[in-house]
Amino acid sequence: MGLPVKREEEQIVPGGSLARRAGIAPSPPVLMNASDAAKNLKLTEEPAVQGPRKQREVLKGLRDLQQLQKQTIAVLESVRDNLSDIQNVLRSPEATRGVEKQRNAAALLAKGFSRDAVLQARGAVDLLPANPEPHLLLSLALAADQQDDEALTTARRGLALFDARQHGMGIEAALLHAIASLGQSAEAADRWMQIITTLPLKVLLENVARIAVCYPIDCDRAALDESLAARLTRALADLNDVRRAANREEIDAATMLAALDAAHEHKLAATHRAVLVHVAQRAKLLREPTDSIRFLNDFVVPLGNRGLTRSATGLGRQTLKALMQARADAMTLHRAMQKLQLAGATMPTQQVSQLLWHWAQSGRAASRTRLGLSVGALLMALGTSAGAWTSGYVPNVPMPPIGPWAIDLGETKFMLTAFHVSLGILCLGALVGVLALMRRCPHVELPNGRQPLTKEELAYLARRDVRWDIRSALMKA
Repeated sequence: MGLPVKREEEQIVPGGSLARRAGIAPSPPVLMNASDAAKNLKLTEEPAVQGPRKQREVLKGLRDLQQLQKQTIAVLESVRDNLSDIQNVLRSPEATRGVEKQRNAAALLAKGFSRDAVLQARGAVDLLPANPEPHLLLSLALAADQQDDEALTTARRGLALFDARQHGMGIEAALLHAIASLGQSAEAADRWMQIITTLPLKVLLENVARIAVCYPIDCDRAALDESLAARLTRALADLNDVRRAANREEIDAATMLAALDAAHEHKLAATHRAVLVHVAQRAKLLREPTDSIRFLNDFVVPLGNRGLTRSATGLGRQTLKALMQARADAMTLHRAMQKLQLAGATMPTQQVSQLLWHWAQSGRAASRTRLGLSVGALLMALGTSAGAWTSGYVPNVPMPPIGPWAIDLGETKFMLTAFHVSLGILCLGALVGVLALMRRCPHVELPNGRQPLTKEELAYLARRDVRWDIRSALMKA
């Protein structure tokens, strides 16, 4: 439902359109309310009314007029309530018609009707003179209609109207591509150099592919590569500045990997290396074990899947170093080993798997050593107590009625007493303790002053699936 639009060649009768939609006859201009209508209504002087019948018809007409005014006011209030945004549309009808003409121009240009597209685009430019989008459409339509000079002028005008705070970079890239296609490649290349220098780092990484595609073909691609690499290097220096450390712009992994893929696809070697340097700089900022695991998942594994094994290996070693400095537990190191194995980083996978295997073996040996020392000490204490009891050295305690036992050894007989049994238990405990000490591993040696392995870590490393996983990683490495 909408209000009728007044055109120059038409005359709209006040109240006529709404009255027709409401199913009533046209009326004079709508008054604000019925009471004011009754007060302000002025009747024109007519010839003298003859007879009461004529007077009744006049009064009936006045009542019908008041009722019609009430109905018209009700219709207007209904329109106002149901169409809350009608005021915004009425405030800028040119903008609405300009967008419609812009859509029509794009549809006509896509179907090959360049002359009609030019007419629609001109109308959009007239209605939206400060918007670069209709200028872009007009430039493309003029170029399709073989009006190159006017198309170039229109593209330059649209480029001058571009505002990065209000318009997307796709419009500017399309305008520069149009200028380059019209024979002004040097001008477009110079403008691209200015854009690369002034773009924020995140926006630049998001649009590396667009810049590489829209850059003029007949210009030197090495200059574009050097410009992008220089901009990324300057941004890296800004990130390393201590004074700007608080204003670092966090860039997600998807954006950096997209820039890396674009540089690889368009053969921008210097840009590719600069993006990898940014990723390596991110690895130097790792402090917490959770951040290191996230870095392995977001960067190292995708780099390994893209065939960048050397980069994945170097970043994996850096991440493993950060994990060791953060004194990560055995469970976190095992997760890191799995991530490195997925990335194909052989050397760091071998290092962390050897470390975990050493911890598992040393943990088991240390547990056995501690158990042997405990059993030996217990046996020695038991043998000493039994020897003191059976030999009668404990005062006021009677000797146990145990033994002696006669042991026949052939020609000789040996009398075994309870004291001999206690002495044997004492010697057995001493032997067990000596054997436990000979293993020389009462505890697990840990790097970087790390705390001893907890019972949970030792139990985790003793699990069969974890041991098989570590052993398979060692065999593959």
